[in-house]
Amino acid sequence: MGRDRKVLLGTVLAFLAAILYGISQVIAKKGVTEYEVPPVVFLFVALFFATFLMVISGWPGIKSIRYLPPKKVLLLVGAGLTSGLSVTLLVSALDRAPVVVVTPIVALNPIVSLTLIYFFLRRLEKVTKRVALGTGVALSGAIFVIIGSTEL
Repeated sequence: MGRDRKVLLGTVLAFLAAILYGISQVIAKKGVTEYEVPPVVFLFVALFFATFLMVISGWPGIKSIRYLPPKKVLLLVGAGLTSGLSVTLLVSALDRAPVVVVTPIVALNPIVSLTLIYFFLRRLEKVTKRVALGTGVALSGAIFVIIGSTEL
């Protein structure tokens, strides 16, 4: 697959992930508030099925983990822990605050990512002025949504 097609596929998959992630936040809000499912139970069921899907779709890759050096496995563990903690905090936030407030705040994660990329992944990824400007615009939009959707 050529580089352009690979980037296009990655972009399409990112949009699909964004759509599904947005849907999951609305489902989580409905589950923990309207149906009164305890956040811990909701998380357990959601993460169980996420794990199930990952095992089915990535079995060949999962088997290769035994060949990875311990330092790389530790990096994967860190990624898994931060991801799991973020989902836990997200569901807890949705249990306590309106989805129209929580979602834009969670959508600020590119600022963290871009900052970390700038300091730790400079050789692999470029944070151009255009990307930084786009992130700033997204941040401004999130702030306006938060201000517009809350009664201060």
